[in-house]
Amino acid sequence: MKLKRVLTAALAVAVLTGSALAADPVEVGPQGGENAEKPVYEVNRRNDNASIRVWGTVKELGEKSVYIENSSDTDPYQKIVVKVSEDTAIIDAVTGTAKTFADLKEGETLYAYVSPAMTRSIPPQSVAELIICNVPADIGAPTYAQVEYVTAREGGGVSALVSGAMILHLDAATELLSYGGGAAPTLADIKPGAMVLSWYQIVALSYPGQAGPTKVMVFPYEYAGHISAQPGSLAVNGAPLSLTGGEVPFVQDGKLMLPVRKLAEALGCTVAWDAKNPTAVVVTKGGKSLYSLTIGGDTMVLEGDMAMSVAAPVTARSGVTFVCVDDLLVAHNVKLEHQSLFS
Repeated sequence: MKLKRVLTAALAVAVLTGSALAADPVEVGPQGGENAEKPVYEVNRRNDNASIRVWGTVKELGEKSVYIENSSDTDPYQKIVVKVSEDTAIIDAVTGTAKTFADLKEGETLYAYVSPAMTRSIPPQSVAELIICNVPADIGAPTYAQVEYVTAREGGGVSALVSGAMILHLDAATELLSYGGGAAPTLADIKPGAMVLSWYQIVALSYPGQAGPTKVMVFPYEYAGHISAQPGSLAVNGAPLSLTGGEVPFVQDGKLMLPVRKLAEALGCTVAWDAKNPTAVVVTKGGKSLYSLTIGGDTMVLEGDMAMSVAAPVTARSGVTFVCVDDLLVAHNVKLEHQSLFS
């Protein structure tokens, strides 16, 4: 599972179409209290996990592919060919141990999380990010999701809002597993952007749903960090940044603009002006160019000289350069915290 490959595909679409591949836009606006007077804006969270869960009985095993079918007439993916790549994780539903393609068997029930990019064939075909095998008939399969927001619990532990509108309550009693058999993770590894596989049987009848998993598998973290941003404030990896009056995020034409230097330096990058172009900004990390942009420009040049159309023009205010959060999420490969469903 390589998030960067997903981002590269998204950027390729952005270059071809002049806009970035996005999940459903998130509208943020007046919500009462101190946020009542803040203008509405949208964030196209382009680095969210967008895999689709499919399930069924294995009807046929092909060359690194699995044809599955289920009995639900209402399932849009009742029949599908699941392709297995070198990055596909295969997990035992009971033990959480890693399996291989050779362990899959005809006649067994599988759950798979596949890419939304599918062929138009009948049945459709898609590459799996995760396959869950050896699923007992009397026990549900574990659930794969991305962590959106984390908060500490009174008395210890954390509560994590994950994709799919579910809150997971974790504490010292929760067994934490590392995919690939590495060092056991800790609760500190449950952070926005982390992909987790959770075992639970009981879900509270609330919205969002709530569960206390007995076991959670944490996959390798693919982001450079996570940020929380809104008009007037910006935090990186949970730490609020100290901003001057001219550096605070603001809304412009329905887009949230962030100060490039403050965000980049908090992520360990260096920001400099291009000596040959006084309106060009270059951001590097570890001595390598990460991206460059021009004040007033409508493109951002990423590592490898790939140009990406930006969601909003690069803006300067009182000597501070601002770029739309949509574009910085991709340029820095960071996850945007999302807590609108958390209660």
